[in-house]
Amino acid sequence: MAKAVRAKRQQSLQHFQPKLFHPLTENQAKVFSSFRNNHLVLHGMAGTGKSFLALYLALDELLAKKSCYDKIVIIRSVVPTRDIGFLPGSIKEKIEVYEEPYKIITDEIFGRGDAYGILKNKYQLEFITSSYLRGTTVNNCIIIVDEFQNCTFQELDTIITRVGEKSKIEI
Repeated sequence: MAKAVRAKRQQSLQHFQPKLFHPLTENQAKVFSSFRNNHLVLHGMAGTGKSFLALYLALDELLAKKSCYDKIVIIRSVVPTRDIGFLPGSIKEKIEVYEEPYKIITDEIFGRGDAYGILKNKYQLEFITSSYLRGTTVNNCIIIVDEFQNCTFQELDTIITRVGEKSKIEI
């Protein structure tokens, strides 16, 4: 079943490939190497490309012809680091605020403004807040836990215990 899903994905996205990016610094080169060796914990100052690199490397692997993953799941805490007030709207509308960085990143990676929407509509990319993970198991996925430093201990516990079979987690 999973092989059929992957084959269908590859066929439907065969002309939808990311641009080729190379590491800009020695530390970014280490990130590329670590990802390929299944060890990826990114840390650094704001603006150094951590989210970009994590999503780029995950997309590159997901869209590879011999990928063993079904999709990318981005998990992020929505616990505010400062008081941002009440966000009106449905849960989906509230979460959109936190998805914006990934829309910008995918637009740059694919060179088109609709990349994030296409990936979500094809079930290749999913965004979940740590608040709504309970009761789920994430199998056959590349999991990106972004803004890890904002997670509470309870959120970290929830995230780690949701990682299922044949999944890779990036922190």
